Amino acid sequence: MTIRAINWRAMLVAAMMVAASASVFGGARAEEAFSPFGERVLSDPMTGLALGGYDPVAYFADRKPRVGKREYEIIVNGAVWRFVNRGNMEAFRAAPDVYTPRYGGYGALSVSMGYTVEASPLIWTIHHDRLYFFGSPVNRTVWMKDPEQFVKASERKWPAIEKTLVR
Repeated sequence: MTIRAINWRAMLVAAMMVAASASVFGGARAEEAFSPFGERVLSDPMTGLALGGYDPVAYFADRKPRVGKREYEIIVNGAVWRFVNRGNMEAFRAAPDVYTPRYGGYGALSVSMGYTVEASPLIWTIHHDRLYFFGSPVNRTVWMKDPEQFVKASERKWPAIEKTLVR
């Protein structure tokens, strides 16, 4: 008789993925809305959290990143969004296209150059009432020198990039 070694780590990861997908995609909290940009939102593959759990409305309302609370959580654009209070959650629910970061939360400078990098919710700016994230402080500094140029380049390149992202 042959005894196979069990890869416990692989089994644990698989179990966590099943549990996460059940809690993220099942239940009464699940909602769907789609921004007019049709963007895939960068989210944690294990938890489904968009923006690492930061409240997207807080960037506008408080002018700083704030971690959302589990009790103010909804699913929009296939990602779990958390908010610091009910008012922020309702503002997002009413207009996700206003608060969803541009390019799905990927680094704005990299998109202008034709590729994606995972951005940090702690490195950001608001430009023309849109939220942008960056992969590093240097990328943000470069982008801020001529945001109009980078936005134009990104708008041309984003549709092709977005098609390559896994849904």
